[in-house]
Amino acid sequence: METAKRRAPGARPVVHEGVRYEQRSAPRADGFKQFGAVIAAIDEAIGEQLWAVQLYETLFDPAEEQDAQEVYVSELCLDAKQGVLKATDERKRVWLIRLSDGSVSLQ
Repeated sequence: METAKRRAPGARPVVHEGVRYEQRSAPRADGFKQFGAVIAAIDEAIGEQLWAVQLYETLFDPAEEQDAQEVYVSELCLDAKQGVLKATDERKRVWLIRLSDGSVSLQ
């Protein structure tokens, strides 16, 4: 078994109409079972989380280091015309998050 301690990719937050969209740094505190792929919408004026969504589930092999198996979002970008946030993960999959309700689909 190999240990692979690494930092999560730094997907830059996106701000749109007073809401900041970002990859959560400690989603387990909110009950999520993984660190990667959890995106939150934060009201910039009051600092309150509006919603958080897990894009996908990572199935962990208990024989391997969990942090080496996490798959993180590496890039966030806004498509205001479609009303979605595009989240690209380390495997180059693109997830669409509807800004109105946080619903998720794979592009």
